[in-house]
Amino acid sequence: TANELYITGVQLEAGTSASDFEFLPVDVNLQRCLRYLPSIKVTTYSFGGHAMDSDSARKTFDLKVPARSAPTGISYDGTIKFVNAGGTGQGTGISFYSATTDQLSIISAGTSSSNFSQGDSTSLNTDSNLTRTILCTGSEL
Repeated sequence: TANELYITGVQLEAGTSASDFEFLPVDVNLQRCLRYLPSIKVTTYSFGGHAMDSDSARKTFDLKVPARSAPTGISYDGTIKFVNAGGTGQGTGISFYSATTDQLSIISAGTSSSNFSQGDSTSLNTDSNLTRTILCTGSEL
């Protein structure tokens, strides 16, 4: 319909006087946003993990932008699981393990077969060879 109103470029401030409008480039705003909701893209066979024992594997990611505070959890779409070099030892998912403002560690959640050997290299596998996203939670305001 023709009854639409679009508003952009609004800056709200508390107080009795207004400051100059702050125009920030898109890349600066993106960097600021990433501090509060860090995300990691995972593709099939994202290497660099290792088996901790016969039932679990772990991988650590560097965050693109340091988080405002260390994440306290994760959320992800689709299926992301660990596999060893032979394609066995598949976990059934992933869980939050630990984090700092610069890094996130995830661990396998459950196993469909306990074929990991401690110290083995592992990779992350996604369903249908799709790119999946891990969102770090707990860094927000």
